[in-house]
Amino acid sequence: MTLRCVITHRCLCPQLLNTLPTRTHGPAAALNINRLLSPPIARNFSTPSGSTTPEETPTQETETSTDKIENQYSGFRIRKVPIAKPDGDRRAARERYAGSTPMVFRSPELTGIDKVADLGRRSMLPGVFKAAEELVRGGYVPDTKLYAVLIEACGNFQGCLLQPLAFRLFEEMKARGLQVNSEIYHSLLKLLAKSPDYLKRSEVLSEMKQGWYEVTEGGWEDVIAGYILGGQLEMALEILDRRRREGRTLHRNIYKDVITGLCKVGEVDEALRLLRELEAEISWVTPPALAYTLLAAATNQLHLEATLFCWRMIIDKEMFNPDDGLCLSTLNVAARHGQPQLASDVFRVLWNRSFKYEEHHYAALLESYAVAGDLTAALSILPLMRQAGVPPVENTAQPITKRLCDDASIQEGLNLLKQMKKSGKDVDLAAIHALIAAHIVRRDIDAAFEVYKELPEFDLRPDINTFNLLLKIAAKEARKDFAVNLVGEMKEMRIEPDVETYEHLFYVSLAQDNYEDAFIYLEELKATWKHVRPSLYKALATKCYLAGDNNRYHIAVRELRAMGIRPAGFIRKLREAHSKPSN
Repeated sequence: MTLRCVITHRCLCPQLLNTLPTRTHGPAAALNINRLLSPPIARNFSTPSGSTTPEETPTQETETSTDKIENQYSGFRIRKVPIAKPDGDRRAARERYAGSTPMVFRSPELTGIDKVADLGRRSMLPGVFKAAEELVRGGYVPDTKLYAVLIEACGNFQGCLLQPLAFRLFEEMKARGLQVNSEIYHSLLKLLAKSPDYLKRSEVLSEMKQGWYEVTEGGWEDVIAGYILGGQLEMALEILDRRRREGRTLHRNIYKDVITGLCKVGEVDEALRLLRELEAEISWVTPPALAYTLLAAATNQLHLEATLFCWRMIIDKEMFNPDDGLCLSTLNVAARHGQPQLASDVFRVLWNRSFKYEEHHYAALLESYAVAGDLTAALSILPLMRQAGVPPVENTAQPITKRLCDDASIQEGLNLLKQMKKSGKDVDLAAIHALIAAHIVRRDIDAAFEVYKELPEFDLRPDINTFNLLLKIAAKEARKDFAVNLVGEMKEMRIEPDVETYEHLFYVSLAQDNYEDAFIYLEELKATWKHVRPSLYKALATKCYLAGDNNRYHIAVRELRAMGIRPAGFIRKLREAHSKPSN
């Protein structure tokens, strides 16, 4: 494409005119280029929009100071603008300014290449190309300066829509034998900062290197911005680190964009490294939005180091008040990595805003103490929850159970509870359940029952969850005698069984050679709760299959089909596992 094509709009119009706002009403709906190029009409801003223009005051024929200025600088046009109040009292306004009339000076009208350059800097498109057309028609020979102005105008346009046009101009000027200067190269880099086209960017940098043109600080910022936009964060980091090693500084927005890009792709380690290096510099001040972005990314990945760094920076420097979601994410990190101090800080922030805690908030705080090995603090949270009206649920004390199993010292937990009781502290039933659950993990039914018998010492009474835990281990160990004794104690304490109770009794009966009682509990389940888990019928079918009880095996399979389950896969796996012919 030649410059003549550009200035006659045969290439620009399809791309540019469709992107610029046009009038959609009236007879002249197309873009009026002459109107864009015409000088703006001066407006008297002192006149209310709803009122008429004040009548002009006849001027004296004598030469005033304004006339002298006009005579001295003929390129200027000076217009006197009277200052009037909304009520039209000009006299008060003149007295306020000591009799002098403020004047508005309009800069001289630009002509020639200066006019084209001015329009290009102000992104007046397509006016800049129309001005270039008029300039060439007037006899101006296209030179490097004109191409530089037009390429710069392409770079000033929003986005990278004019990138093809800019590079066609770039190739055309080289074909004319014109020398490409540093200004043009940097205009192209500025344009490519808004484009993911890394190949063109590499070509420009390569030509600059061959021509011994040095990339300016602003040019490198454009290069890094383009790599970030294209998702090539490694290239951006490489340039950024090299510039830092050379002692060069970049705009803070570049660092912000790099760290934000790293957070988006989950590179929290690199983002943390860069931010730490920047924090060590005196001139750097971390923007609150950047700290929020990194903390959110760190908590999303349960990254402890980055979470601690950002949280302390936000709280110590009082950047902002973390929202509830960010606090809860930070609390989860504290729980996972055993950081009770961090969890306490989060609780304090939430407490200051009268936040209503729920079970999972306390559970996270408890887990942070349990993972850190502070079982005393973890156990003491359970009665606090009940006092706050948020009773522990079945899984609340699970971190305590896991810690007791890992430490291979369940007796230590029981001793801690006795010390708490002796010192006057409350002991919650959930803590006893945690000890029983630890014995269940180790399949030590006798030790679990010994913990159960310690309940009166803590002034506690077992509930249905206590018996379900003990029945669970009885089912695992096939201890029907133990289960029967527990059912007797439940009746004495008038504790009503639930679905889980009947399921454990079903499994413990099914584990016996004589499994007739399993059918009784299964029927009671169906009669009382209407719904039975498919896993029970699968367990029954397996037992009947192995015992050769084909009749009831087929009954169990039909029950699975009646529940909408296709048992073909289950049957195939059952036969493959036990290598028996089909019945």
